[in-house]
Parts: sequence; C-alpha cells; structure tokens
Amino acid sequence: MSSDRRLVPLNDIPEERLDWVWPNRIPRKAVTTLDGDPGQAKSTVAYDLIARVTGGRPMPNCTGSSPPAGAVLIGAEDGLGNTVRPRLQAAGADLRKVYVYDRRQFADRPLVFPDDIGVVEDAAREVGAGLVVIDPFTAFLSGPANSERAVRAAVGSLVGLAERLDLGVLLLRHLSKGGGSNPLYRGLGSIGVVAAARSALLAAPDPNADDPFQHVLTQVKTNLSAAPGLVYRTVKRDGVVTVEWLGESPSTAGDLTGGRAAHSLLREGAYVLYSLLADGPVWAADVYKLAARGGVARRTVERAKALLRVRSRKDGSGRGSRWYWELGDDDRVHRPFKDRDLEELMDRLLYDGDGPPLPGDEWKRGLPPADTDGADDPSDDGGLLPPQ
Repeated sequence: MSSDRRLVPLNDIPEERLDWVWPNRIPRKAVTTLDGDPGQAKSTVAYDLIARVTGGRPMPNCTGSSPPAGAVLIGAEDGLGNTVRPRLQAAGADLRKVYVYDRRQFADRPLVFPDDIGVVEDAAREVGAGLVVIDPFTAFLSGPANSERAVRAAVGSLVGLAERLDLGVLLLRHLSKGGGSNPLYRGLGSIGVVAAARSALLAAPDPNADDPFQHVLTQVKTNLSAAPGLVYRTVKRDGVVTVEWLGESPSTAGDLTGGRAAHSLLREGAYVLYSLLADGPVWAADVYKLAARGGVARRTVERAKALLRVRSRKDGSGRGSRWYWELGDDDRVHRPFKDRDLEELMDRLLYDGDGPPLPGDEWKRGLPPADTDGADDPSDDGGLLPPQ
C-alpha cells in the first residue's frame, strides 16, 4: 500500500487566505453558479464581469480593485462576432485578455467536460485567467444534464482547474421548467452542480419595478460569506446591450422564486389588461380607470399594452371620436394569461362594491342602456363596448 494514501493531522495543513474574483459572490479556487430564466441578461452580466476582470476595475457594488487578469469564455448561444465581441467592447473589456471557444476550431468534436479540461487549462494559463465563464454549463457536458455521474465528473474537473490556477469558475444555467419555490434546486442539471458550488447566484425580474429590463441578482447559496441582492438593468448604448448596476435590493432569493417575481407589477398589469379586453373591445379611457381600480398605474398599463400587443382603434371623427383597445390575434402572446381565472378577476374589477354600473356598462349586468344623446362629454370616460 502506498504511503501517500493516509490521513494527516490538520495542523500540517497551512492556512490560506480566502480570495475573491467578486467579493462575497464569486470566490477564487471554486465554482459559482448563476441561474435564471432566459431574458434575465445572465450572459450580459457575465460579459460585464469579464470586462471588469480584464480591466482591473472594481466589481459591482465594490470599491476595491484587483490587478487586470485574463478571462476564458466558453459560450454556446451568442455569436462571437455579432454579439460577444461588441458587448465585451461596450463593457470595456480588454479583448487581448479574453480567450473564447470558437466552434470552427472544434469541427471534429465539440468541446465537452471533463474530456477537454486540458484545452481550457492551457488557454487559462496562457492568458493568465482570473475568471472562466461557461455559458450555459449544460451545453458542454459529455453526458445527459440529469446524469449525476456526468455532472459530477464535469464539475469536479472545473473545481480542480480553479484550485490549480487560483481562479474563479462561473457556470451559467437556465432554470428548470418544473418550477418550485426552493431556488437552490431550480437550475438545470443534477443537484451535483449546486452541491459542488461554493456560491450560487440567481437572476430574476425585479419584483419592485415595472420595468421589464430591470432585474435582481441575489445569492442562493454561500458557505463562505453573504452578500445583499443587487438591482441591474440592461440598456442599449450605440446599438449594443450593456448592464447598468443600480444598487442594493431588498429582495431575497425566496422572494424571486416564491411568486413575487413571477407576478411582478408588469406581469400583474398584463393580467389585468388581458382580463379587461378578453370579452371584447374597451374604450381606452375605461381601461385606465378600471385598471386603476385594480391598483395598476397608468404607466404599467401602457407597458402591458405593448407586452400584449394590444391594438388601438378610433371610433368616429372630430370631437365625438373616441379610442378603444382590443386584443390582437396572436394567441401565443395571450396563452400565458389564459390559465388565470379571468372571470373572477373581471368581476372583482368591474363589480366590486354596490355602486351603479359605469356608463355604457349596463349590458354587462343585463340592464337596458342608460339614456344618452351620444355626445362626447369630456367628463364621461365612456363605457365598455358590447360584444359585436
């Protein structure tokens, strides 16, 4: 039996300082996960982090900086020339310090882990990498994403890489379709991924904003330290999407996966608007009034209108004309909102309280129409149009 195969006293192990790529979020010598649904700008966040590493600039919500270092990006979804390069440039990256996975160089066989860990390690050594990003992680497995053996082998090879070269590895993953309230188990792939990670991050819509481009990055798991959630939004500068960091967020990972994020202000506003228009056209003025009764602000209604691709039509001409809204014909846009109990929501919005029906709304309650001369009274917001 080899004399090397033995347990040793802890006193023989030298103490090491804990170092970070991103303080309290992405440790060196370890793997970190970043999970989120499509549309949460995970890749753009990763590009921003790569730019800060290569430029030696402070990480988001941090003041201290580190010497510039290299980065390795293994990506499968964004085009290198039309997306990755422009976004890294816009974020201020030093492209000389970024090595990327070009599929044309792997025409015979795609890069996979753990088989090609040596290829990545060679590149990381050559560029002096401080960060390796794999986006998405499940695209580079040698076996099925739900295979515990394949995942542990891949993650194990990356942990070894991180430890040998004193760098951080960031694995981007989409969330599973199954849902669930525990954010720790939402990322695609076996539980072996998050089990091996020393830190886990989650990107989700900001439940405290009605801006569809505003998100929250929060910590799901850490056994090293704790960090507050951060708000970020994507902005377009000179036609290129970049990330803008807006400060700390009060939201926790549980908030973002337990229902609040899924029903953000914009999404809730879209449910309300869909409910109002589901039975037919509605005067625009009534939409705003009824939505406000349901607690939806005018600005949110307008954003929801764009989300649902609502059509505006004009009835009449001159001073007597009025605009009404109606749902478009694209059922794919409306399908997510049909699962909700729309009839109950409509009743709550329209018939809450014992007051008289709104002008033009008598048909909804089986009443004869109110007496009207048809004039466009500025003080009258109009009524729902009856079904045609």
